[in-house]
Amino acid sequence: MVAGTRGTGATFRVPLDFAFAWCTDYTPDDAGLEGEAYQRKIIERSVRRVVFEDLEEMSDGWFWGRDVVTLRPPNRWHMDGVGNRRDVAADYVLTSLPDGRTAGGGGRRRPMPRGTSRRQNARRPR
Repeated sequence: MVAGTRGTGATFRVPLDFAFAWCTDYTPDDAGLEGEAYQRKIIERSVRRVVFEDLEEMSDGWFWGRDVVTLRPPNRWHMDGVGNRRDVAADYVLTSLPDGRTAGGGGRRRPMPRGTSRRQNARRPR
């Protein structure tokens, strides 16, 4: 693992297509499923992209983040996130196992110092 990254991994007792659909089905109800208190709003959803914003009140103020997830079926997706307290990029890969299960490994989450987001230099629509 590369320094400054955090890997993710899990094994799912389901086929690859089901695991991909489940892992990339972002909803406003995700906070409750995760035992968290943030509010999620889905801004955009298409076959290849999901954009959502999370907002959570904390003891020292609000935490806001916007994530753009690029879906690359059948087994991978990429996420770029910006927020008022963190920027992050992550890549996720699922692998089909011979016994019908799916391994979720190879994911890398890279926190980035504020202000270094890839989208910082992106053109804004006029």
